[in-house]
Amino acid sequence: MKVISWNASMKFREKFKVLDERYHADLYIIQECEDPARCNNTAYKDFAQNYLWVGENKNKGLGVFARSGKKLEEVELDSHYLRYMLPFKFEGKMFFGIWAYMRYVEDLVVYFSIYRDYLKEKPVVIGDFNSNVIWNKEHGNRTQTVLNQEFEDAGLRSIYHELNHEQQGEETQATFYMYRHNDRPFYIDYCYCDPAEIKKFEIGKFDDWAGLSDHMPLEVEF
Repeated sequence: MKVISWNASMKFREKFKVLDERYHADLYIIQECEDPARCNNTAYKDFAQNYLWVGENKNKGLGVFARSGKKLEEVELDSHYLRYMLPFKFEGKMFFGIWAYMRYVEDLVVYFSIYRDYLKEKPVVIGDFNSNVIWNKEHGNRTQTVLNQEFEDAGLRSIYHELNHEQQGEETQATFYMYRHNDRPFYIDYCYCDPAEIKKFEIGKFDDWAGLSDHMPLEVEF
């Protein structure tokens, strides 16, 4: 199973073909994408035959797109006005698609405190967290470190840090380049899951993707 998470920086209708041709994944988790139901782009609608979407702005939400014939089903959990977490099952596996928005990691800490029992199922939690431990002081007692501990207690690890043997906040690779500048790198996109399930994890290269977004795709194979 190949999964891609990417903040497309809007206008995904103009970018999905490039992403799909490059990865041909089973599942795409896309932040800042249009709601296919309210988009006039026919090719995008054809691509989105098997999808879920959540958001307030029809042009900028969180979408999940699966290959035709693959079983994708939403798990109905109250969001408690926290934005944006999209729980779903793909081929029977529990996922949480993430686009942390506005209050960023503070919303994530609250959300997964409420739904802690779901972490016992060893889900995949993946997406744009807009967070790093280097900004802990800005978030009081709802920080990336607190969220890490919540996940670790459930046996989930950040796969990048697990495979590269790096500490959070000391990353040598980036998932986000502020203003698309190569000299402004940050690590703010994550995949948390059971490390035993991982076959491959890679981050897209700046030269390949900076022309399309300030975020790099995460490629994960299970």
